[in-house]
Amino acid sequence: MKKHPLILLFLSLIPIFAILVWGPNLTTLFLFLIHSLLCLVCGLGFKRYLKLFLLVALFSLSLFVLNYLYSTLNMAFYNFYRAILLTFVSVSASFIVDFEWLLLFMMSKKILSPTKGYPIFAAINAIEHLKEEKKRLDHLAKMRGLTGLRHQFRLILPLLVFAVRHSQRSATAMIARGLSDDKIFYYDYSIKVADWYFGAFFLGLQLGVFFWHFSTIF
Repeated sequence: MKKHPLILLFLSLIPIFAILVWGPNLTTLFLFLIHSLLCLVCGLGFKRYLKLFLLVALFSLSLFVLNYLYSTLNMAFYNFYRAILLTFVSVSASFIVDFEWLLLFMMSKKILSPTKGYPIFAAINAIEHLKEEKKRLDHLAKMRGLTGLRHQFRLILPLLVFAVRHSQRSATAMIARGLSDDKIFYYDYSIKVADWYFGAFFLGLQLGVFFWHFSTIF
């Protein structure tokens, strides 16, 4: 289920803020579970969810070992759970938020200038082009019998040259197509009514957790 990225970004920032302020407790655990439900509803997939959680747990386990060696056991467990909650919410949010759609929305609403937004697109797309160029160079090197770590260091200069050329081609293409701040967008990237209802439902769940948290304090 594809929802507006601005709604998803806002809903993801709430548990991140709560974890940063309160750390691991019952309130942030409930917010974590609500965010997990949000990810599953938005198409993250249960298998990918489990894989991502296991990777985050392994990363947090390394922090636990370091804290256990150089600090107390209680501090090690505290930082372990905090790292799991914070890292998982942050990383999973990047899977469900469509940042391309978000940039287009910001440019269509004049929040972000197209002359700044489209170069960001070019930079994001350059990552995939660099990956493909890296694979091509590795394949050519393998045919010539060049392997090992030393060969990988030699690839830095060709990849830098490729990145510079790609940026020049992208800039030339944007100038040739007349990119300016007066660009008109054909598609409508505004927030639909169904997205508002969707966001209100999950925001209501999160506010309910906050209400419960403060009611237990006072």
